[in-house]
Amino acid sequence: VVCFSSPTSQNGGLDLGYGSAFISTVKAVSKIMKSSGKRLNLGGRWFNSSKSSITMKRKGGNNDSDEMDLESIARNYCRSVEALVSKQRKDVQELQQFCGFLEQKLETI
Repeated sequence: VVCFSSPTSQNGGLDLGYGSAFISTVKAVSKIMKSSGKRLNLGGRWFNSSKSSITMKRKGGNNDSDEMDLESIARNYCRSVEALVSKQRKDVQELQQFCGFLEQKLETI
């Protein structure tokens, strides 16, 4: 997420409260997306149970910079959910075809 400008305070300077609120919002959204991805058992760096945080700690990294990469998290989340929905759609179609097959077999009995 890129922010090119922010509202200014009454004294003509940057409103630091806005920047702080923006950062808090980005962190909250990324946390929500990560926990949702974990609940859905999505693969990938962002959604493995604790792999990313363990790796970051070993490397001496900071999770804050990870949480600020909201665009990458959202892109990965959307791709993973779309793949999951596509797979489930195919599974449902197969089940419907199988049910149709069984219904035809029952009619002939």
